Amino acid sequence: TASGKFSVRVIDESGKKKGGSVYFVWQQNNQDYQVILTGPLGQGRTSLVGNAQSVTMQNAKTGELTAATPEDLFEQSFGWTAPVSYLKYWLEALPATPDAVRTYNKDGQLQSLREGGWQADFIQYQSINNQIIPQKIMVTGPNLNMTLLISDWQPNLSAL
Repeated sequence: TASGKFSVRVIDESGKKKGGSVYFVWQQNNQDYQVILTGPLGQGRTSLVGNAQSVTMQNAKTGELTAATPEDLFEQSFGWTAPVSYLKYWLEALPATPDAVRTYNKDGQLQSLREGGWQADFIQYQSINNQIIPQKIMVTGPNLNMTLLISDWQPNLSAL
């Protein structure tokens, strides 16, 4: 389980910049996950529940939507996409794909990843429960800049 805050800045088709921030709680158990978003960007409270086959999003504005991937859901709901499928790996400073191009800092920690058209820069690490995990991750991609701040990390997860 990871929790924190992320902010997003998007450039839409007309060239307008828009963005916002949201608090998140991410629970992962193997391929099953649940993400709760609260705040303006999450349009109140939004939940995503998914696995390797599909993901369902529910909030008061859109109701319930289901798609094959969280990226498809974000595109349908918000008009932009984010590397949601990669985030479960990036929260642990791991590459999401075997093709990832990795850069490490002098301490041997992952400094950046480039994969699937996305760049993830691991700006700051923290020690939580005797684990060194990212505290700040900056993600850049097509028309998107996102900053994740992880405030809490619990490695032992009960069943979702």
